Amino acid sequence: MKPTERYDLKEKLLAKLLRRQIEAFYLAGSMRIVRKGIDGIPCQGCDEPIFSKETIAVEYRFRGNRRHTFHLSCDALRLIVASEYLLRLLEETRKAMRDESDGPSK
Repeated sequence: MKPTERYDLKEKLLAKLLRRQIEAFYLAGSMRIVRKGIDGIPCQGCDEPIFSKETIAVEYRFRGNRRHTFHLSCDALRLIVASEYLLRLLEETRKAMRDESDGPSK
């Protein structure tokens, strides 16, 4: 994957996370590796079809019987994007708490 493609996919994944189209984290017990029977299902990350002859996919079940299926590489990048986003939120929260505890500036 070229750096520009990776950047574009990271932006797409972040947008999907913020719109709650995909989850930041799925329960570990809900994950399964899929190698057969998924031909043509679109990846929840990149929206490209998944072909079992070409790649390994990861499937998550959640909220009843809903399923999200990703190319393995898209799922790995989803985890990175979600972690970076949550770390950025944590840093912003800590900064706001420090600024609040310092009181108004003179």
